[in-house]
Amino acid sequence: FYFGYLFTQIPGGFLADKFRVKYLMFASVALVGAMTFAMAYVDNYTLSYVIRFAGGLFGGAIMAFRSRLLSNYFEQKERPIAFGILLASPSIGTLLANQVGPRVLAAADWRTAFQVAAGIIFVIAILVLVVIHEPKRDPEAEAAKPKTSFVEGLKNYFTNKQIVILSISGFLFMAIPAGYATWSNKFMTGGAPGGLGLTGVEAGMIITMYSIFSIIG
Repeated sequence: FYFGYLFTQIPGGFLADKFRVKYLMFASVALVGAMTFAMAYVDNYTLSYVIRFAGGLFGGAIMAFRSRLLSNYFEQKERPIAFGILLASPSIGTLLANQVGPRVLAAADWRTAFQVAAGIIFVIAILVLVVIHEPKRDPEAEAAKPKTSFVEGLKNYFTNKQIVILSISGFLFMAIPAGYATWSNKFMTGGAPGGLGLTGVEAGMIITMYSIFSIIG
């Protein structure tokens, strides 16, 4: 999933500057939901790898779309708070996943868990269409902005030391909680050598507490 996710980060930012973000986000979320639903019916490793990779491709641009929406909605001095809430979303997602996932697995099986997850994603996609009211862009204001090509944007990024350092910091910020949420569950349930042997629900509650305090922080 994350291999695919990486590929569409930069193209997502490019698309967000060119088109209406609301509909781009709806399409991305809906396609991620479709790939999640398809995972419930895989019968071999290769197919599951391809579907998860595709899910990552469709989901990779969502952060760029959300960032663009926040920039449209909030003035510059209000954006730090808005982006702080945005960056809490991975912890909120981890909290939700570890409350719903283990209970579905305990009551049914992994295929049902993917179906339930897909249903939640489809609901979110509909909410994107219903709730988000993207401000109309002013053609004159857009035309007055300095134009920078895609290649020039990449060059400016990689030659700006502060932005590169900020990106590395962001990478570490995301790597630690994502890695914890991914591997600690396996360790606590005994799926890894030396694991604790807890049930999925018990491990999910521990990660939920981690997510709650991450959101508070």
